[in-house]
Amino acid sequence: MLQKTQNRVIFGGLIGAFGGSSFVLSIYPIAIGLLFDQLSGNALLFTLSYVIPVTVLWAIAGAICGWLGKMRDGAIVLGLCGATSGILMSTAFLGESSSSAILLGGALIGLIYGVPAGLLISGALRRPEA
Repeated sequence: MLQKTQNRVIFGGLIGAFGGSSFVLSIYPIAIGLLFDQLSGNALLFTLSYVIPVTVLWAIAGAICGWLGKMRDGAIVLGLCGATSGILMSTAFLGESSSSAILLGGALIGLIYGVPAGLLISGALRRPEA
């Protein structure tokens, strides 16, 4: 457990950035390809342009989780961050797929990945009891 708030914020931001890049480069393309068969070959190519923005978004959310230091709050913050980034990346596929269900699929993938990530980051960087 880290005692100083600035250390928790820095480490939370780093862990969040790594989680965001992992989400863009591996988790999202695989999961969206499994959910929607017509997107399987193009998923990684379409999401590569979102690496930097989503990584920055997840780094900010990870820093917030480190600052808050509570598991429930961290799950909420990174769950919303995951859903937002899933919807953001799913907009690239609206031209490929005729269904708008891809937005819901992207939000669910981000939520399923973000909530446990928030629990882990906030659990590891808990605020010390006074």
